[in-house]
Amino acid sequence: MVKQPDEPDYVIVDHSEDYPVPVRAGGVDKLLAYLSIYVEVAQAGLGVALVLPGGMLHGILIGPSAWYKEWFESMKKAGEGGVVTHTVMWNTFAASGQINDKGALIDHKDEYLHIKDGVLVTGDNRTNAMPWRVKLTSVAAWSLGSSPPSSDEAHRD
Repeated sequence: MVKQPDEPDYVIVDHSEDYPVPVRAGGVDKLLAYLSIYVEVAQAGLGVALVLPGGMLHGILIGPSAWYKEWFESMKKAGEGGVVTHTVMWNTFAASGQINDKGALIDHKDEYLHIKDGVLVTGDNRTNAMPWRVKLTSVAAWSLGSSPPSSDEAHRD
């Protein structure tokens, strides 16, 4: 069947041949979304590998509060420009009421994964470890796991 351009993006799941039930395609993986909530509540981290358009991201899945703390700290370490950016961003979030009384950023956007020490691997290239914020709908596949193999390990027979 050829999909018409104006048709909604549905996958047909046949519960019976007479009454197929349309199910929305392109949704997020609920288990991965639940793991994201779990690491926030437990203040824990889980090693993950995420398949994204253009590469594979390896790192530690953490909750948004821990991620923002690391993100703000990394800004301070990025030289003079980073310190200025940190100050401006912090004041902007505080002025908009997104900083709670304990100094943590309030983020209710649950459609993102927060990755600590993430390394993006694209072919033979890889980034340095850094914090990543990944939209859940961008994840094509995932697995629990640890960091990616070193370049030497990846090229062993």
